[in-house]
This record gives sequence, C-alpha cells and structure tokens, in this order.
Amino acid sequence: MTTAQVEAAAIWTALFGGNVPERVADRYAAAIARLPLEPNPIAGTELLRSPRRLAAVEFYLRLSQRKNGLSQRFHVLFYLAEIEPQLFPRFARERSSMFLACVDLILAVLAAPLVWLAGSWWWWRRARSV
Repeated sequence: MTTAQVEAAAIWTALFGGNVPERVADRYAAAIARLPLEPNPIAGTELLRSPRRLAAVEFYLRLSQRKNGLSQRFHVLFYLAEIEPQLFPRFARERSSMFLACVDLILAVLAAPLVWLAGSWWWWRRARSV
C-alpha cells in the first residue's frame, strides 16, 4: 500500500467506518498526486491510527484554519465516495423523514462543540510532541 492509500484508509475510517473500497483508494492516490494541495499537517503521526481523533482534529482545523491540507484531503475522499453508485445509501435515505432529519440535526449541534474541543486538544498535544 502506498502512503496515499494508507492515508485514504485512515480518512475513510474516520468518515464512514469500515474499510475503504480499493477503487476509491486508488482514485484518491491518483488525485492526491495531481492536485495542488497544502501539505498534510499530520502526516506520519499517531493521529492516522485513531479515526475519532483524526475526525476531531480535521473538524477543529476546518473551523480554525480554513485552508489546510487535512481538510482538503477529507474533501477529496468524500467527493470520490459520492460518485460511487454503490455508496449512495451512505449519503441518502431511501425514504425521507423530517423527524429523523431533525434528530440528526439536533445531535450534530450537540456534538459539534465536544468534537471541536477534542480536536483542539489532540492538535495541541500533537504540536507539543513535535
């Protein structure tokens, strides 16, 4: 596995859980090689081994540093997942439900500050260890 494919697997697990489809990982590696992205601020750190920490740090960076390499990589993988027809159920419910949408929104609003705090903590710890 290339470094980009390992990165894709870590980001996939943080976004969706489970294993990244090989086709998506290959496309991710090709896209990363061609796109003019910022450097990955967490390359080679222990954060790649912890999906929850990785997702929290990405959320923190997305809100505190608009243009950062980690969020750009999350966006690339997310876009590549969206165009895969077999992954459609991950992005849309078969039957719409206003109640479930409201519950999801409320849970996201409640979780966001906690995820931001966790991300800032792990980013601070990473900065101290460097």
